[in-house]
Amino acid sequence: MVQQSVFGIQGPFTLTNTLPHSGNGIAIVDKVLGTPLILPMGHVITELSMRRRGTLNDPNLTAGKSVAVGLLRNAGLGDPATDPRKFTGTPGILTDDLNAQTILNQATNNSLEQPFRTFNINLNATTQANGFHTGELRDRTLVSQCAMGASITSGALSFVIKYKPFSGSVVRRHNV
Repeated sequence: MVQQSVFGIQGPFTLTNTLPHSGNGIAIVDKVLGTPLILPMGHVITELSMRRRGTLNDPNLTAGKSVAVGLLRNAGLGDPATDPRKFTGTPGILTDDLNAQTILNQATNNSLEQPFRTFNINLNATTQANGFHTGELRDRTLVSQCAMGASITSGALSFVIKYKPFSGSVVRRHNV
């Protein structure tokens, strides 16, 4: 199974263009094309990395918040209001961690840079109500939102999302 990577961005966030804390989240867009990132049908996410976008002189993300990633829900296509695949009940990653994380890059004369932070999420191998794990049954848009308190109103984000096809044998064995 071949793993694929996509590179996405969000922001910059302002008082009039926020990363909301409620609703269905906003789409993560392709870094080059500006189109929403899609998790293809039959695939699962294997890794998610995130960092504050921009240089050290750009605005930090709003402090004291967190960013969670999930899949866009569409009730018209049968997604339940409490889709367990939506943000997975976890707070994601703290904006304070994304703002504070810097390293010296020796390849660029010890310039300060902000690395990607990798974390595991239960978005991959999504769980159905019967407890079985399956790949996505249709193409799904990747979204994020603020997971703690009010909206994020400053800064911007970069994402690296890796995904691969889910084992077809598991799907056939459980008829899902």
